[in-house]
Amino acid sequence: EVISDLSFPSSTKLVGVTPGQIARLSNVDASQGLLAMFDKPSSLPADRKQIPIIAYLHQIKDLGNLGTIIRSAAGAELQSIITSPRSAHPWKPVVFRASAAANYMIPIYEQLEFQDALASLPSFWRVCFVQSSRKQDSDVVSLPYEKVDFRSKPTLVVLGNESFGIPGSFIETAKRCHDVVLTHIPIPENLESINVAMAASVVFFEAVSRVWDRDVTKAFI
Repeated sequence: EVISDLSFPSSTKLVGVTPGQIARLSNVDASQGLLAMFDKPSSLPADRKQIPIIAYLHQIKDLGNLGTIIRSAAGAELQSIITSPRSAHPWKPVVFRASAAANYMIPIYEQLEFQDALASLPSFWRVCFVQSSRKQDSDVVSLPYEKVDFRSKPTLVVLGNESFGIPGSFIETAKRCHDVVLTHIPIPENLESINVAMAASVVFFEAVSRVWDRDVTKAFI
């Protein structure tokens, strides 16, 4: 009765099922008793508010991390997300749950090689490599995240998985045609790395605070 009282598009078909059927259809141990099927979005509203930042995710294989990054990117109003080959699939159920359905709030382009992502960008875009660990395979000086000027140029933010980081070849390739900056989140010396999804969230919301010139903490008060 509660469900039937809600407003749905006219094309929505409601089907009643038993708890046993829900248990067989659901892929979680404690289902909330609702299942739904949706089409993947082919486009988003042209007037969607966004900042000129694109996230490139290199081999982010952990499903929960990927979903959290998508959720943070949508919350920070990034322009879009690009995933690399051998990254987790952004529409897997675990990823979708971790994103809290944020997949429907931001364009996601899947399985694109880094070189192809670079080729799609105008030369005035900056490429910002985010280090979530102490490993560094480049002679480029890494800046603390709060020192990166996200306001001056549109930026491709590149994140790699915690085990292997970002290939040094990516940095060298990007330097050929774009301004490049490395950034990191300062951590204690006895800590090897921080979770890549947490690093992404910190950088995304630092960027949005600079671009929109606002205090993002007020959104959570």
